[in-house]
Amino acid sequence: MYASGLSLPFEDACFNLVLQPPQRATPPDVARILSPGGSFLTQQVGHDNWQELRAFFPRQTDLGPKFDRYQKEFLAAGLAIELAETHDTPVACRSLGDLVYLLTATPWTVPGFDLEADLDTLLALEQALYKDDHIALTNSRYIIEVHKAAPIGALQP
Repeated sequence: MYASGLSLPFEDACFNLVLQPPQRATPPDVARILSPGGSFLTQQVGHDNWQELRAFFPRQTDLGPKFDRYQKEFLAAGLAIELAETHDTPVACRSLGDLVYLLTATPWTVPGFDLEADLDTLLALEQALYKDDHIALTNSRYIIEVHKAAPIGALQP
């Protein structure tokens, strides 16, 4: 089954496993739909994603401390954290055109991004960051796996 948005329109305790794409579900809703012994796994964009752009685009979306906050919310919902890790990976844009594509494909990254209006900023960014035949950025991601405890004496799935 598939649901989008923050609200999960499913019966209580109906899933043994829930995998979440980058939209963020609320931990209480996750706890509600997980069956006892069930697990939830999510990978999200981290706070420092493409941090190199911030000096050029101060309006870049600040994702805030979601990793820590999300863990606290899962614990408050009665779920046990099995895995919580962050990972930063270098990525290369081979040209300014590649970077423009990324910014237009992810409009939440730099709200109001406009190629014509932001051209001078893009050219300054290219001059400052283009080295060794690419523009280096940092992908920041985190992964969280939580588990809903089964009642004592119950068989695990």
